[in-house]
Amino acid sequence: MPNVECGQGRPGVQAGLKINVDQTKTMIFGKDTTDMEDEVIENVKEFVYLSSLLTRDNDCTKEIKRRIAKAKGVMAELNTYGINQLQDQIKCFKAC
Repeated sequence: MPNVECGQGRPGVQAGLKINVDQTKTMIFGKDTTDMEDEVIENVKEFVYLSSLLTRDNDCTKEIKRRIAKAKGVMAELNTYGINQLQDQIKCFKAC
């Protein structure tokens, strides 16, 4: 597990902070890898941050499709639950 210091002259070095290269990934436009003190940090094409999908090319179609799919799943659950509950209420009203 190689650790790299944050860089010369930066406040992170003064505080003794180090970057774990094995667990660190970056998203930089135009490059596939990032070099820090002879260590290579992987560059990713997309990742999820605060429930939003960020892509290297700033294309929002994947994010829109992802959100629509989530909404469809929730609506399907609600429809199934709502229909069953509605049928139970109708039976209750008929009984009264």
